[in-house]
Amino acid sequence: MGTIVLAESGSGKKKYKGIVRLKGYPKVSKTFLSKTDAKQWIRVTELAMDGGTWNAPAPWKKKTVSEGIDIYIEEVISHKKETLRRKNINRLNIIKRKLGNYSFHNLTEDVVRSFFDFRYKTVKWQTVLNELNELSACLEWLSARKGLGMCLAKGTNPVRVVAAKPKVLPPEKQLRLAKKIEQKVLNKIWEALKTHSNPMLYRVARLAYETGLRSEEVRQLQLDRINLDERLAFVPQTKNGEERYVALTQTALEILRQSMFFPIPPRPEDTDLIFPAQRKDARAAGKGYRFDALWRETLAAHGISGYRVHDLRHTFLSELKKFGVDIEVRMTQAGHKTQAMAKLYANQAHRDALRVVKTLEQLEKTEPDFQ
Repeated sequence: MGTIVLAESGSGKKKYKGIVRLKGYPKVSKTFLSKTDAKQWIRVTELAMDGGTWNAPAPWKKKTVSEGIDIYIEEVISHKKETLRRKNINRLNIIKRKLGNYSFHNLTEDVVRSFFDFRYKTVKWQTVLNELNELSACLEWLSARKGLGMCLAKGTNPVRVVAAKPKVLPPEKQLRLAKKIEQKVLNKIWEALKTHSNPMLYRVARLAYETGLRSEEVRQLQLDRINLDERLAFVPQTKNGEERYVALTQTALEILRQSMFFPIPPRPEDTDLIFPAQRKDARAAGKGYRFDALWRETLAAHGISGYRVHDLRHTFLSELKKFGVDIEVRMTQAGHKTQAMAKLYANQAHRDALRVVKTLEQLEKTEPDFQ
């Protein structure tokens, strides 16, 4: 049987606290301004318990998006590597400024879509998509680990529908996906980079093209992670947080041999990085050579514009496709795997990379144009 307790607020107003105790259920209570409302709540609650349809009050019912994001940052994002952690937190802070005051129940698809439209007025489509994917990951984690799911509008993640890939991509996204550097332009780029005072600029850019490595992955290459005999480079930390082996073309092998045994400028004694940062200040110690800005400056000086370092990766993978390389081989080389697939094939990484090496060797013998 439920009970009602009379209580007074700080302003002197009377409040009525309804309490329900029933065997097999936790003690529950709720406060009302009228005694009638308290009695009705007790009656409805007891009927639900007797009928087996009662659900415990959701702890997330009154929490805001901002509070949930803070928990996610503390328990998940804070354990990621520095560069990725900073990027994730920046995206989530943008979400908090616009959506932070919403309760999770009021975070509907319409609200998320309004955020998308608002952000798309000032930033690129991919930027907004990255921010929404960050929020979606946060909601999925909170639902799985903290029981948020029942408090979301309609009980589902509202970001999924809004952030789903559209059938027709916006113009700037179509251009970026289609970006490939033609051979004539590539030749001009190589000539331009060779004129730079530091030979390392040409070497890192050419290596990115020959392997499909991201610029961050090129920077973290170390002496003990290169197997010249098996033609493999080991990348311990990729964009997706997974390690992988990358097959090396003959040109990539030659670049690595020169950089490992005849580094220009000389490699500092306190680092194993193949492409260490130039020691202009103490902050560069132990870090890899950053070449994105130098790439843009050098190409601009030679009248070449509109190409990113990352386009070298796109061009390499396009070349593999053009020469008929199997999609699984291309995925292995590029590191394009879902988390589930990465776990499934974790022990196969080294053997898969060796298979890519054999594919490259065959291409080099049969296709003179393949570089």
